[in-house]
Amino acid sequence: MEMSDQQEWEVDRSLEMLEDLGSPVENWIMWHPSGSFDDSFLDILRSRDYANGLTTRVDIADLFSDDRLLLPRLDTNDLPRDGAAAVNEWTSKVVT
Repeated sequence: MEMSDQQEWEVDRSLEMLEDLGSPVENWIMWHPSGSFDDSFLDILRSRDYANGLTTRVDIADLFSDDRLLLPRLDTNDLPRDGAAAVNEWTSKVVT
């Protein structure tokens, strides 16, 4: 099985599993496995109408300019653990 065929098979089985569990599959979000993806994988997600895709790139997503299938994210380790912590690089970007 070629890589794109394998990717397509895995995406389709994931959607089938979610449907079998009674979960809605409209507007589904893909967390790219280990942050990896290629153009054929993105084409598969687009053809299945995935709403968003999250990468491992650390940043705050700009929903007006970022590709909806290649959104960056913040890891919980990037955020303060204490509600009284000083503002850090990421919290200052959100607050301003």
